[in-house]
Amino acid sequence: MCALALVMLAGCADEPAGPALLSATPGYGPLVGGTTIVLQVSGFSRNAPVRVSIAGREAPLAHIVDGTSIEVVIPPGERTGDAEVTVLAGDRATSAMHVFHYSAPPAIEAVVPAEVDHDASATMTVTGHGFSAEASGELAVLVDGVAATNVLALDDSTLRFTAPPGTAFVRPDVEVRDLRGRAEKRAAFRYRAGPRPGLVLFSRFGAAFATFFDPADGTSFAIPRSLTATASFTSVVRDETGEYWAFDRSLRWGRIDMRTQALISPVQTNLLFPTLVRVGGAYFGIERFTQKFGRFDPSAASFTPLSTVPCCGSYGLATDGTTIWLAARRAGVVAISTIDPGSGELGTAIPLVPAGPHVEELRWFAGVLYASTATQQLLAIDPVSGATVVQPVAPGRANAMEVGQ
Repeated sequence: MCALALVMLAGCADEPAGPALLSATPGYGPLVGGTTIVLQVSGFSRNAPVRVSIAGREAPLAHIVDGTSIEVVIPPGERTGDAEVTVLAGDRATSAMHVFHYSAPPAIEAVVPAEVDHDASATMTVTGHGFSAEASGELAVLVDGVAATNVLALDDSTLRFTAPPGTAFVRPDVEVRDLRGRAEKRAAFRYRAGPRPGLVLFSRFGAAFATFFDPADGTSFAIPRSLTATASFTSVVRDETGEYWAFDRSLRWGRIDMRTQALISPVQTNLLFPTLVRVGGAYFGIERFTQKFGRFDPSAASFTPLSTVPCCGSYGLATDGTTIWLAARRAGVVAISTIDPGSGELGTAIPLVPAGPHVEELRWFAGVLYASTATQQLLAIDPVSGATVVQPVAPGRANAMEVGQ
């Protein structure tokens, strides 16, 4: 009997204790899966076939290294955070929580500075998370699909990179990639035209989409037309946030995507505006079909006429902040006058000197009244005498003009 008891005890000793999942190294992995972790276990036979699932999804590869460890290639997860791990080996199984979690992918909260010069590289700082901790791996940053240089994670929540030069007025997307996933911030910053504001003259046709002119030093440069751009704008106005909105020749109204040089989700109207101007929060324009001056509602793309303007054409509107000025052809002579924003009443007409220029648009800038013309010139106008001075820029025929910050 004693001998039999000893044999039974020996047989029991050969059986492993109840299975247990003790830990995972590392205790995290990316939501996209594909990395390898090692599970520390007990109570499993090293010769048993093994299957591992994480958060209900089976791992594509798992094998027992020895009686205490299992190598696992993690499957993709559905959500970040703690995930249940289940091990099945032979006829034994165990599960555990709080030994493994899916790491959150990177996230971008802010990119600074908000504006950089378009014609030079710039050092940018990104804040967010997921840039260095939990085996995030090598970082890559893309600016509108172009690889940035000098990418460096200062810590898990801050990285720096050097942005390449870009196109003036474009707001590029910034994308961050690492082993934990990817993050994107749309319109992350803006490429400005230069250190000073100026005038943007939007070309009707030609190789240039627009020309930026700096009246302070008389310099200018062309913004190339996109290969896919087809729109021709009849009027452009900048809103309170610095975004540019326009009417095109198809009578559509919308915000301009400066990258594609097209209107974003344009609204079809039956209105033709050769000129628009913003005065504070109010928009005023001249509707060409009816030859009416009035208020334009940009949210509804609707027009409320106030008065009739002189016939016919050479229209432009500009404001110095307090007064609205109108250019119009009257009895064959192009003249400027004030126009009352409440009633549409016209002030005294002052003919342009020398006579003859067909005005496409007006804008006040830095105390000077400017006009773009059909003769492909930019004029400075003395509003008292009507005298004009040709500016040192060749913008082509620019139907639309607006201040460029």
